[in-house]
Amino acid sequence: VPKVIFHAKVSDGKNPVAQKRVVYDLVTINKGSAYNPITGFFTAPFSGIYQFTYSLLAQMTAERTAVYLMRNEENQSYLHSILKSGQAQSTSMSTILSLYKDDQVWLRLGTGSAWSGLGALNFQGVLLEVEED
Repeated sequence: VPKVIFHAKVSDGKNPVAQKRVVYDLVTINKGSAYNPITGFFTAPFSGIYQFTYSLLAQMTAERTAVYLMRNEENQSYLHSILKSGQAQSTSMSTILSLYKDDQVWLRLGTGSAWSGLGALNFQGVLLEVEED
């Protein structure tokens, strides 16, 4: 299996807001160079089975926050946080997807706002198995 592995996080102070793509601009690992920290898109270099993990820490002023894992323009999974103002909770989700070469995976903050301090917002992916087209 070719090495396709990435881990990125959002810089402190770049708190994402609703209806925007989340750009994870600080890359710690990017084997295979499939993740673009300028656009926030992971582009599958091979058709295959991939695992993605992402996290959410809602702002303490946001009572409803949702982040969506997207494949191209289709929602694949999401994290949702409903809290009273002044409360915070960190959540994460792991998803396994079958992708075609050049499919793009990215995250969209649908509602609310997220806090990026101390590496709270992460996005990771790894190629598990290559499939023939």
